[in-house]
Amino acid sequence: MQFHLSDEESSNPWSVILARLVSLEHEIQDTEKEGMLKRWAFGRQLLPRRVTRKGRAEVPAELMKLTIKQCGIGQREISYRIKFAERYPTKKEACTAMQATPTWTQMKTALTAKKRTAKPRAKQQSLPSMDWTLGRLKQEVTKAWQHNATLTRDQVKDVEELHQLLTKLLAQLDKNDAAKAERKIS
Repeated sequence: MQFHLSDEESSNPWSVILARLVSLEHEIQDTEKEGMLKRWAFGRQLLPRRVTRKGRAEVPAELMKLTIKQCGIGQREISYRIKFAERYPTKKEACTAMQATPTWTQMKTALTAKKRTAKPRAKQQSLPSMDWTLGRLKQEVTKAWQHNATLTRDQVKDVEELHQLLTKLLAQLDKNDAAKAERKIS
């Protein structure tokens, strides 16, 4: 059995129910946005009441306990609401964020995701595969040297290119080390 849905109301037996479902869906989405905005306002109320303890801003323990008890929500939920209000200080910014993350679950995920920032190359950790690659390269070069291997012209070009790249890498590492030393001295 196949149903054919068309836009014409007379030929579509489901048009009335579909219109009602669409209307309900819009109400649900509006309610979700209202709820998120109320969570933001909730967090805004707690932001100015935070105190600094051990270098971190936090809600006083007594206020947190009372809020949990009176509101019937957990500390983690309260923390999300505070983060939401802290990250988006104005209602306009909160509304803009809600457009990008339309559900509270998505918003919580976005709030806890670490911001990806470009790290200076000096601070990047070496790749585990780089250790393996360099070890393997050393083995192959040592084996070729010990056996007096002959290389094709293309292989010679590859070795020369590798030599240039390694020279550049070593120069960059020296430069980074020098910059670190200068920062420590200053």
